[in-house]
Amino acid sequence: MSVQDRIAELEKRVDKLERRASVLDSSSATAGAIPPPSRKEKAINEFMRDFQHATDGETILGVGYYLEVHEVHTVLNINDLRDGLNRAGLKRVKNITDVCNKLVSKGWYSLCKDKKEDMKAWVLTQTGIEEVQARSQK
Repeated sequence: MSVQDRIAELEKRVDKLERRASVLDSSSATAGAIPPPSRKEKAINEFMRDFQHATDGETILGVGYYLEVHEVHTVLNINDLRDGLNRAGLKRVKNITDVCNKLVSKGWYSLCKDKKEDMKAWVLTQTGIEEVQARSQK
């Protein structure tokens, strides 16, 4: 993923967060009120139930997508992915690092040069994002 692509992706995320912040600011008069169901995002378990995944790689791809897009993680490490699997109620993946490395070879993840919490870190590529979106629409 080129630097320009990554910048464009991050700008989209910032715009989304700014829109969400403005909605929260405008609803401060109704603080504590539960937003209408139409404005709630899917929980990770709902997302993964709708996402077609059969292998450990597809599962980690879907969890990573949810964490990056819906929870706005900038990079993912093993702890993030393990936590996502637990919250989604999915079975434990035995060797997450190996699975992520296979996703790198498919072009769906990219290994970050910097570590997160002294562990390897990954980021979804545009190809990985498109793969998840295609599987979610089937």
